Amino acid sequence: MDRQSIARGRRAKLVRELLTEEREREQAIQEALEDRIEEADGPALDEQVLARMNPDEAGLVRSRLSTNIDDGVPPEESWDEDEPETVADTDDLEEEIARLEQELTVCRRRQEAYRRYLDLLGE
Repeated sequence: MDRQSIARGRRAKLVRELLTEEREREQAIQEALEDRIEEADGPALDEQVLARMNPDEAGLVRSRLSTNIDDGVPPEESWDEDEPETVADTDDLEEEIARLEQELTVCRRRQEAYRRYLDLLGE
């Protein structure tokens, strides 16, 4: 029985599983980050683009954007573009974006470490 080989194989298996989990975690964090960025920056982008469209087309797009944002709840008849987002909401979103970016960095560093371990292990 080659104990070194068994230990090496078991460690390699464990680290490959950890690497797979971390890749899945990265994807989930990336998706959450993109959702928060869309939530933070989407309304201003909408304003810029809709302002360049004719009113009928802009109304059609606006109603669908509003429906998607509200998870399928039909939009109100009048959409108030001038309603400001509260500072607290903006700050909370920016804090969440920063937190997710930090998590993404840590996640990627872990993946690098796992890959380095496997390289040094000879996998």
